[in-house]
Amino acid sequence: MKPLNAEDFSQIVRLIIDHPDLQQYYHAELPGRAPLRILKQESFPEKLLLSKFDVPVDYLPREEIREGDEAYLDLKKIDLESGKIVVEFEYPIEGVAGKAEFGNQQGAWAIQRFEIVER
Repeated sequence: MKPLNAEDFSQIVRLIIDHPDLQQYYHAELPGRAPLRILKQESFPEKLLLSKFDVPVDYLPREEIREGDEAYLDLKKIDLESGKIVVEFEYPIEGVAGKAEFGNQQGAWAIQRFEIVER
């Protein structure tokens, strides 16, 4: 399987942030919750052009997130294995973690399994 490129990365992140099971945790009406912030890891593409709540997503390295601020989505682990992508994520401010598995169907990624748990 080819490495995950910026287009594929954006596609899987879009599917995660828009998944119906995650919507109840965003609370965009609360201070500091919009725009949605995603923690940028070193191995991730440089830019992420997505929007949520009708505004662009903030895509920030850890050093730009203030200490004690947990209102960000952390894509903790992204594995490419046997033709599928597995993503483990957390939304710390709501105490939720999840796992999404994607398969490629006719050139587009699709969620095959999505789990979310409250901690």
